[in-house]
Amino acid sequence: MARALVTGAEGWLAAQGARKVQLMVRAGNPAATLYGHLGYERQDVEVHGRWLAGPCPDRPDIVGR
Repeated sequence: MARALVTGAEGWLAAQGARKVQLMVRAGNPAATLYGHLGYERQDVEVHGRWLAGPCPDRPDIVGR
């Protein structure tokens, strides 16, 4: 089912004129294996983020300003 969802989304994006798909996958997510089988490659990028308010959902010890 996951494969069908990803390929369906790719088809829709291509029909809209998208030329590239990029996914953000958290470390340890088992879905990363599926994306590799579908031809997705790791990209050399950095992602930066900052919580502006309230605690981080994954790490309640981290609280925004």
